[in-house]
Amino acid sequence: MISPSMRDKVLRELEKLGAADQKRVMDFLRGLNSAELRGTPGSELARFAGTLSDRSVDEMMAAIEDGCERIDDEW
Repeated sequence: MISPSMRDKVLRELEKLGAADQKRVMDFLRGLNSAELRGTPGSELARFAGTLSDRSVDEMMAAIEDGCERIDDEW
């Protein structure tokens, strides 16, 4: 249930939008309401906790940091 204050805030923001953007908001809301959950529940992944060695974790962290901190000029 939506609180009255939240409803008022949403309506005030919605009123500022044009018709096309209001439709986009409605489409987004409908998408949220109809979205099905995807993925694997954490309870099923818990069995993997602690299975990586410290070295493997360090290697993965280094690879992530290296790959995420570079700028690729070949776009």
